[in-house]
Amino acid sequence: MCCSSGSSGNIYNWSSSQQNTSQVLLSMQSSIMDLLSTRLSPEQLQANYHKLDLHKKSSFSIRLLQLDTSQPDNQQYVPNSSLMNFIDMSRFQRVKKDGSSQVKLQLELLDVLHKELIQGLQELEYILAQKGGVFHQLSGAEVHEKIRSLQEAAENFDAVMIPGKLCVKHKLIPEPESSSLPQFQLVLEAKKPVLFNREKSQAFCDSVVLHWYIAEQEQYNPNERFKVCYRATDRTKMTNPRVLRYVSCSRFSVTINNLMPECSYEFSVKRLDNIWLVYMDWNDTIILRTTSPHTMTT
Repeated sequence: MCCSSGSSGNIYNWSSSQQNTSQVLLSMQSSIMDLLSTRLSPEQLQANYHKLDLHKKSSFSIRLLQLDTSQPDNQQYVPNSSLMNFIDMSRFQRVKKDGSSQVKLQLELLDVLHKELIQGLQELEYILAQKGGVFHQLSGAEVHEKIRSLQEAAENFDAVMIPGKLCVKHKLIPEPESSSLPQFQLVLEAKKPVLFNREKSQAFCDSVVLHWYIAEQEQYNPNERFKVCYRATDRTKMTNPRVLRYVSCSRFSVTINNLMPECSYEFSVKRLDNIWLVYMDWNDTIILRTTSPHTMTT
């Protein structure tokens, strides 16, 4: 009798243990599938890649944010020119260098976080594909820690995507002058890249018409100014084929005349550099070939 009672108890304990294990597995599977359908979904990772690609092609400038200590929520941007007369230019150059370094670090961090999310997706998909086999090798704490770490990486990716406050080692304005001025903060601003409209841009016999736009910007800013650089790429057509020429304009299109017929030209476009620019490592390029003088155009 005693032996039979002990066996029943062991069976009960084993059954209870199996039930608890099943519940833990179901809970972990549910957490993984929830992450794979949200932060690590193919659509979200593709959107992250698109944002990262645009970010790498963007230009970064310094803006001034005036601080109102009495109304913290009422902070507003002020024209950079309003403080130009008070700025120590030698310090300003060091601040710009700090800004450039900060942007580079942020771009590198975004790359690392994006790769971490891609790798995390692959690891979680592998765990699910094993139908519980890997769950027995990993503790519930390990799986939950992996999920928590990937959630944190996704949140950090979103946070780093916003340039935010510029961390500087040098004071922009000397102490005597700064005491009489309103408090302000230096902020990094990311401007989306300038891209050629390849459908509208067109070459003719001795001229081209170029069109461009700002990525993801529906309305044109009338204060934007651009610089278009160009040069011939055919060495046999010109005596100085690699000479770089440029034009600047405040429109989103330009006509360039006096080009050689039947010649390939490389064009690039970017915002006109200004004193507040701290980082720009990319500009769009397009190659167009002028037509023959005998080609009929409509």
